[in-house]
Amino acid sequence: MEIGLSGGYRPADFETDGSLRDICVLDADIRHWEKLFRAVVAGPWPYELEHNGRQISAEDLSPATLFGEGAADVSVRLEVHVEPMWFTCFPFEPGEIEFSFSPAELADGRNFGSVERFMIWLATVCRRPAILTMESSTGHSNAVPLLETQVAATVTTFDYKVLHASWGIQIAFTAEARPSSQSGVRVVQDVDGAPLDDEMMSAVVSGIALVAEEISAAVSGHPVDIVVRSVRYAETDFQVEGLTAAAVGWAVERFGLPSRPVAVRFDRERNRYVFGGGAPGH
Repeated sequence: MEIGLSGGYRPADFETDGSLRDICVLDADIRHWEKLFRAVVAGPWPYELEHNGRQISAEDLSPATLFGEGAADVSVRLEVHVEPMWFTCFPFEPGEIEFSFSPAELADGRNFGSVERFMIWLATVCRRPAILTMESSTGHSNAVPLLETQVAATVTTFDYKVLHASWGIQIAFTAEARPSSQSGVRVVQDVDGAPLDDEMMSAVVSGIALVAEEISAAVSGHPVDIVVRSVRYAETDFQVEGLTAAAVGWAVERFGLPSRPVAVRFDRERNRYVFGGGAPGH
C-alpha cells in the first residue's frame, strides 16, 4: 500500500533559523519502539547507536530499558543516515518517537528526498502516521504539522462476478482510497449522477467493515476514506448483497490483503443468490 507525503518542499518551512525540525510518531508505546529498533537493524540505511557514551548495536539494546525505573540514568542517542542527511533521536518518553535534523542540511531543497524517504519509512515501520513539525521541547501533540504522511489517493475498479445458475451477478465497483480527516476507515460516496441509495451504501459499508482492520494495518494506521465513485451493473442481473462481496474484493485487490472470498450459493426455489451464512436476500 503506497504511503506519501501531504506536500513537498517549501522554503519557508525550512529556513535556517537556529531551530531544528522534528519528525515524530505520536501516541506511540513500547511496541512501536521495538518495531523501530528491529527495523533499524534490518533497515536500508546505516545507523549509530550510543548507549552511555559507548557505541553498540541496536540488537543489544531493549527499548524496554529506555523507560521506567532506572531510565533516568541511561543516555541513548540513535542516528539514522539517509544520505546525505542524519536524523537523530534521543528517547525521552515512550509516547513519542522523535527524530530531529537541521534545516541547513536540506541544501535549499536538494536533499528533501532524504526527508521524504525517512518519513515514509518511519510511518511504515511503526504503522503510525509520521509528522514533521518545528522543534519543540514540550512535546508535539498540539503541534501544527508542516508535513505528514498519508495514504496516496488512487482510483481503482474491481469486477465482481458470480454465476451458479442460468443467470449471474456482475458488478463493476469503482472506488478511491484517499487521505481522511477522520480516524480509522470511513466509507463515503462521490458519484457522478444519482447517488447510491441507503440500501446500497449499507451493503458497501458492510463489505468494508469485514476487512477494516486489515485495511488499517495495510495503510500503517493512517486514516483513510473509501470513496465510492461508481457502481455499474445490469438491472436484470443484480442483487444489492453483491455489493458487499464487490466491496470486499475491491479492498483485497487495492490494499494487497489476503484473499477474503464471500461465500455465495444459489437458492433455486427463490431464484436468488444467498451471500454468507444468512437467509436469502429480500
